This record gives sequence, structure tokens and C-alpha cells, in this order.
Amino acid sequence: RFFFKFDVSEGENAEGFLFSVTPVTACERFSNHQGSSFQGVESRIIESPHPYCNNMHVKQHFRFSDPRVARLDVIFNGEGAEFLVGDEADVLVFSRDHFEHEIIKTIGEDDASDFSIDGNEFYLNFYSDQQEVSYGFTFIVVPVTYCQIFAANQGETFVGLESHLIESPHPYCNDVNMSKFYSFTHHGIVALKFAFDNKNSDIDQGIEDLDSFSNMGVLTFAAQNESEDESYSFYLGSTE
Repeated sequence: RFFFKFDVSEGENAEGFLFSVTPVTACERFSNHQGSSFQGVESRIIESPHPYCNNMHVKQHFRFSDPRVARLDVIFNGEGAEFLVGDEADVLVFSRDHFEHEIIKTIGEDDASDFSIDGNEFYLNFYSDQQEVSYGFTFIVVPVTYCQIFAANQGETFVGLESHLIESPHPYCNDVNMSKFYSFTHHGIVALKFAFDNKNSDIDQGIEDLDSFSNMGVLTFAAQNESEDESYSFYLGSTE
């Protein structure tokens, strides 16, 4: 409903007006919605009409444009989330492309489980048949940043004698204070060589007062690169 008021001052002459009013249902609005591009790294709620309608085939594209986003956690079992459909033919399909060539996850009547999507975007397809309808869906998308993934990683154990690349997010984040433990299990290793390439690393003054752990205890070293060399390296352990 709406209120409409039209005032005409005495002596004025105007053409008047003509307009139409067309009611739009929640299902029509949902079907015409093409998706969203979200700013920032806040969680977002995505939902269908409640209840949804028969014979729906909706395609939408959702993207988190913040370059820090590395992964999307899709929550169906959290507070405020729900999935309830009328029958097994009514499904949600998450894919990496508009045509569903690469399907990520299909959510059906008995499979409303949480999952994760690598990257910062997905396509959503919702199908319903002409049979019974129900509540529909409400799910939460939680963007996870590269820095959050890096902070959660406690380190790694390496097997063999191959070199391994260890890197931070690019760029790294503010207020970073973390410890990680890395170990090599090969019995023949007597030292570890650390090499930094200034062409691929943005470290302002090298590394200062970095605590490294080995089977010999705690060794504190400073490897500050004050020259204009393109790369530098140092050893941890015996080099004799």
C-alpha cells in the first residue's frame, strides 16, 4: 500500500499524469536478482523468499571484491541459517561458472552441510519443481583472508631434502605476532640454508632478532640486508 497526494494551485494549467502500479512478489524479485558484489570482509546473509515458489530456476553471481579474501566459508548450520525444501527435486547448486561446468557443491533435502569455497566468488543456482514448497534457505557466507589462514597455520613438517618456499600473505597485515614451527625429518640434515630474494620479497630491513628453533635449542640471529644485493642467505646449524 502507499499514500498519494496531488495538489494543484488555482489558475495553473498542467498536462496531468498517468502511471501504473504493478505488484511484484518476493519470488519475482528474487528471480530477477543477478547477485551482488560485496565490499569489505564482513559476513553476508543470502536467502530465498520464505516460502519459495514452484518452478523456480534462479541464477546469481556473488563476489567479494576485497583482494584480501582467499576463501569463503558457507554456513548452513550456524545461528540464523536454515535450509528446508519441499522435496528432493528442489536443490541449491554452487558452481564456479554460470553454466555449472565446475560444480562446487549441491545442497539437497538431506545435505545442508557447511563447506568452503577457495577463492572470492561463486555462482548460485536454485531449482524448484511444481510440487510442494517449503521455507527455502538462509545461509551465511564468511570471507576468510590470507592473513587469517596464515595466522592459523602452526607450521609444517617436511620429509626429504627438497627446498620449500615459506611466505607471508602479500601484503601482510597489521598487528601480526605469531610463532610457527617447521621441521625436516631427514636424518642426514646438519644445517638449514635460508635464502631471500629481494626481487620477490618486500622486507624493508631484512630480518631482525628472529628466534629460530632447532634440536640444539634456541638460536637468535639477525640477518639484516643493508646492501643493494638482489639476494642474501644465511645458515642455521653446522656448516663445517
